[in-house]
Amino acid sequence: MHGKTFEVEVDYVYRHIPEGEWLKRHLRLRLIAVWRQDIKQHRLYLTSADPSQLKNDTAAAVYALRWEIELLFRELKSQLKLDDMPSGNKAATECLLYAALLTMAFGRQLLRAMQMRQHSKDKPAPTFPSERWTIVMRSVAPQLLALLLGPPHVRLALESRLWIVLQREAPDPNRSRMLLLERAQSGVLQHDLAAA
Repeated sequence: MHGKTFEVEVDYVYRHIPEGEWLKRHLRLRLIAVWRQDIKQHRLYLTSADPSQLKNDTAAAVYALRWEIELLFRELKSQLKLDDMPSGNKAATECLLYAALLTMAFGRQLLRAMQMRQHSKDKPAPTFPSERWTIVMRSVAPQLLALLLGPPHVRLALESRLWIVLQREAPDPNRSRMLLLERAQSGVLQHDLAAA
């Protein structure tokens, strides 16, 4: 099957023990092998999705999108402290959740603006890993708020200082490596990079 995408049906057998009885169960799965011409090998995806729900040629894209969602939740939990809600009050928790989502949305918008401002035909654009960007955004949040709400005579100097901090701190210091999201989207694993 070298050079071709294919799938095989897998009958996964497992034990189910409800109330002391041992029952043998079967789970029908699909193993999808997607050929990657660039690395000359297959990428394997195991799924319980029906072929009408997940086609062989879209499996890699769906798994990459799933990984992107996982990274988004990881960032919300670890950097915006979504997993550490200080209140049992439903309304307060909802406010904190919306604040985290708005912070992330605002940060992404600011990141896109910064990338556009940094874009140049002469030099490659720096990469800004989203989680690193969120860490930097969190550290300058009080200054950003002062920039938005402060008196006009303070804003110009503050904007200049913030721009310098963001330019220095937000780019990836490991410019030669692929970002985790890029690796997930392209299906390249860390050991693939070492072999290349």
